[in-house]
Amino acid sequence: MVFFSSPVCGPCTAYRKGLFPSNDFRMASKDMILVEVNAQQNAEIVAKYNVQGTPDVRIYSPKGKMLGRIVGFSWHGLLAAIDKAHIVDKRDAKTRRVYRYKW
Repeated sequence: MVFFSSPVCGPCTAYRKGLFPSNDFRMASKDMILVEVNAQQNAEIVAKYNVQGTPDVRIYSPKGKMLGRIVGFSWHGLLAAIDKAHIVDKRDAKTRRVYRYKW
């Protein structure tokens, strides 16, 4: 899971201080790794991934396929996107094994 953020972004702070430490988020994303990218300090990465604003949260499979994306702040939307990403990734797997999301 990649979290494009900015230090001056209010919704980014809400994710950092409210959602990410919550038990709901920890349980939903327990098999994922959260990587925060400071959009102000990483212009090349922001351009490569066509980030138009922050917050922008993207969920990727271990093979790099984007499984979900939330732009802006949505507590329930992000949790739903995580749940959907688990379902989509399992459906796309050639075998029935469950990925561990450790990149």
